[in-house]
Amino acid sequence: MDQKIINIRQDIDTIDKKIISLLEERIVLVNKIGKLKSANQDVSYIKADREYSMVRNLIRLSSSIPSEVILQIWRNIISYSLYSEKKYEIFLLGNKQTFDKVYYLIRIYFSSLPEIAHCDPSDVNWSNAVINNPSNIIVADINDDQFIKFLKDNLQFKIFAKLDARIGEEYYAAAKIPLSCLATTTKLFLIKEVSRNKNDKILRRITIGDEKYLVVNGESHNVGALLGAYATL
Repeated sequence: MDQKIINIRQDIDTIDKKIISLLEERIVLVNKIGKLKSANQDVSYIKADREYSMVRNLIRLSSSIPSEVILQIWRNIISYSLYSEKKYEIFLLGNKQTFDKVYYLIRIYFSSLPEIAHCDPSDVNWSNAVINNPSNIIVADINDDQFIKFLKDNLQFKIFAKLDARIGEEYYAAAKIPLSCLATTTKLFLIKEVSRNKNDKILRRITIGDEKYLVVNGESHNVGALLGAYATL
């Protein structure tokens, strides 16, 4: 083999070793932050606003690496950091066909580490498993009535991320997260149909009890409930 190729490969191996070493240093720092947050009784391990600004800045630093590649690499790094701080579980709301279809999207966003459990919406007690652990995450289609009703009844749960929409449906992730930790590029509200603003983008309609509601994208609403907020790169 050409000696020049051998030398270049050795340089690549050296860089790879440095990357692993730096990742290990990063996890040590993440764990230090986790301990400080526990001491300060900060129970929120998801900082969607921090994640968004961090990845956005990294994309701006590179002039040659595609943004999709940087995003995918750092989603795995961030997911591992989150999981090392808090052993969370993901609950996917939907039927068995939904589980098989969305499973890989969850893995793309949250890596292979967390357990993924199936919540059957026909089970009246499905939400108990989600709310029993404050670290749990729920993933569901925005068009699933049970998901919207769950968010309405459990306002401490907020949508913080939109998963890759390549399969067509609109799947979102929600968890117990303070408003201050949301990335607020796009806000989602549940409002009564009569309260709609002309600039609202309607994602869906839903009837809860005798009331007709809308799930909308909007800047702000004095009426209705903030279901969450997220940012896309």
